[in-house]
Amino acid sequence: MTHLEDELVQTGRMVAERVRPCPVCKKPVIFRENPHRPFCSRRCKLLDLSAWLTGEYFGLTEQEMQALEGDTTRQGD
Repeated sequence: MTHLEDELVQTGRMVAERVRPCPVCKKPVIFRENPHRPFCSRRCKLLDLSAWLTGEYFGLTEQEMQALEGDTTRQGD
């Protein structure tokens, strides 16, 4: 199952459930009554938050980041 796939599975209650992979660990996640959705656990939810806060998801190179920081300091002068 890839991160974009969406599939239905049968649970023990014989009800079709929406299942998607966790964005962090790719473990299948049943959405219904999952307090951490779209993540499988609190741990994966916090790992994703940490990645956003530390800039891991920001798509700039080190040189581009330095150029942006330089532009910011010049605006304050």
